[in-house]
Amino acid sequence: MTTELQIGPDWLRAAEAEEKAESAARELVAQQLTVATLRIQEAAPVFLQDIQRELAISVKALDPELRSGAVTTWGSPEQEQGCRVLVRRNYIIHKETYTDIFYRKGEHRIRCNTVEGKSFLLSFCVYGEEVCVQANEAPAPMDYRQAAQFILKPMIAITKRP
Repeated sequence: MTTELQIGPDWLRAAEAEEKAESAARELVAQQLTVATLRIQEAAPVFLQDIQRELAISVKALDPELRSGAVTTWGSPEQEQGCRVLVRRNYIIHKETYTDIFYRKGEHRIRCNTVEGKSFLLSFCVYGEEVCVQANEAPAPMDYRQAAQFILKPMIAITKRP
């Protein structure tokens, strides 16, 4: 049996071992980022469709005595696609608002613009095993249902009756 002769001071071997461990850790992080990026690229178009569907369901569920609304989609999955979410107050004093939602293939975010001039981003992230979105104003990553609520809730507040 041959044993490897270790030449040099212990501190040098420890420093080199630490350097190798740091290099392996950086490589692991790079691989995790690559995997997350690929997962987001695959899941993002479906996530957008899920948000659009959830928004359409929510808008249809509005109480017609208080509000009405619509979700209109446009675009192509190969280019830019999006939708407009419109909510209006059904009352003698008319009030309506809308939010335009845009996604371009390959981007890692959904852009949202409101008629009131507010713009915000929903940035894709991997949270646990799920692809989610994160907004600066939101406390935690959101699935598509939570993202739809995040978009629609301010619109409901704007169209409250006086």
